[in-house]
Amino acid sequence: MSFYRDRVYPALVDRLGNPPPIQALRRTLISQARGTVLEIGAGSGANFPYYDVSQIKRLYALEPNPGMRRLAERQRRPGLEVEFLSLPGERVRVDAPQAVAWRVFTQKMGTWWPLARYKIGKANAVDAIIEPHIGGRWYERGEDGSTCDWGRVLSWEPPSRLVLSWDITADWQFDPALKTEIEVRFIPDGESVTRVEFEHRHLDRYGARRDEMRRVFDVEGDWGRLLAQFARAATIPENDA
Repeated sequence: MSFYRDRVYPALVDRLGNPPPIQALRRTLISQARGTVLEIGAGSGANFPYYDVSQIKRLYALEPNPGMRRLAERQRRPGLEVEFLSLPGERVRVDAPQAVAWRVFTQKMGTWWPLARYKIGKANAVDAIIEPHIGGRWYERGEDGSTCDWGRVLSWEPPSRLVLSWDITADWQFDPALKTEIEVRFIPDGESVTRVEFEHRHLDRYGARRDEMRRVFDVEGDWGRLLAQFARAATIPENDA
């Protein structure tokens, strides 16, 4: 289903969704836009070529489908400031009760986080740790005992809500002044299923590299891959997790 959603469906919409009559309508209407614009359901960016760039201060494009956003990226034009939004963020179904999903995410991160690749320290990372209180550290621990901070705990509400600062710069270095935020919500869906919603916000704090980092996190799917690995780890029988 994800292949159809992320690859097949966006390609079909892009190919079939902009026939000549619709192009004429877009040319008439979109060119009249002024100032700051929010497109809800930006799709493959079919409207982008019709904006008068001299009249648009910034275009916010809300599109949750990663495949659509990949296509829309190709429609960028010189002089048109586009910021892609992907609310409500990533979402994953976990076949485990809420308490188990919370515990695997917050206490057993080192069992599912790909530490060989997603780390910032020089030493081989062997664990990822969240200290269980507001103000606690979020950090990696190296095999030599060294630690490298990733962020801090901003909200600790077991077993339903966690907010962390993600203080890793675009150069993959820790900067406590960065303070982008990650919110994770654990929503029970019956006794043995949890819906986990993940939002990474305040990417504007990356400054000129904001769009680059949005592509890394949203379009290229890094957070999505991590959540998929978390979901697999959480579905292991509780006594093995």
